[in-house]
Amino acid sequence: MLAARQRRSNHDLKLLSTREEWRSYCGADLRSAVPRCWSLVSQHVVTGRAGQEKPGGVTMTRRMQLVWACVLISLTALAQAQTAPIYDESADAHQAIEAAVASASGSHKKIILDFGANWCFDCHVLDQQIHKPELAVIVEKNFVVVHLDVGKFNKNLDLAAKYGVPLKRGIPALAVLDSRGKLLYAQDQGQFEDARHMSYDDIKAFFVKWSH
Repeated sequence: MLAARQRRSNHDLKLLSTREEWRSYCGADLRSAVPRCWSLVSQHVVTGRAGQEKPGGVTMTRRMQLVWACVLISLTALAQAQTAPIYDESADAHQAIEAAVASASGSHKKIILDFGANWCFDCHVLDQQIHKPELAVIVEKNFVVVHLDVGKFNKNLDLAAKYGVPLKRGIPALAVLDSRGKLLYAQDQGQFEDARHMSYDDIKAFFVKWSH
């Protein structure tokens, strides 16, 4: 079985010579390509250390090409995640909140108001954490999320004030509302403004707490 897996892995590696082939092999979403790509690296590094190179196998040069391909895919996935817009800069935030209340009242979910901006690195970090499978399930099941663009701290300031979110403390900043739109909690100390240095467990704990 191990030999068969190695033959399959070698075959995969020889075929994957362009970025488009990597995307086809690993999936259209480059973020999903990353773990599979590095899995191949792991397999070949192990076999190389074990001295199991055989004629027709994967050469060290090819193995290094694989490593560099994985590095490029990882960096591209990170760049995509950081540049994909989270906040609709042309949206009417007041209408978005009204629509969220209408949706939440019918589904009995709470509402998360996410004040941030597309230029904000920590906003993208938080969004990446929220989309990790386990936390994504919690958020989807319990919350209606509204992303509110604050521009260069010159947009939707009235809403930030209304819901007790002092933007001078930094973004992203969240407010939690009940299903009728009543404020339950607001981050007023910049709790998530340094999301890049926060652990996944700490971020997850916030959503778990307010899901009850």
